[in-house]
Amino acid sequence: MQVMRAAMGPMIAAGIGYLINLYRRVPPITAKRAGPPTAPARRALYMLTAVADRENRGKGLRILGTVARHRRHDNAGAKSSSRRRPRLPS
Repeated sequence: MQVMRAAMGPMIAAGIGYLINLYRRVPPITAKRAGPPTAPARRALYMLTAVADRENRGKGLRILGTVARHRRHDNAGAKSSSRRRPRLPS
């Protein structure tokens, strides 16, 4: 919240600006391992973003939130070798 307020000051003075909050959607297995505080923290950031956007929209400021998607980096289940990245010559 303090970082958002610090960033919003110059933008409100200029009459235009965008803030974007990123939060990660945690897969169920990771969420169980991370413990219960992860879901409330993500929900709190979501609500903070929504309320700050409503309060500052008339001042020329937009505050947006988006989910950073989780990517799997394994080739498990790949049916053919054509889907895998080619190896670079060393």
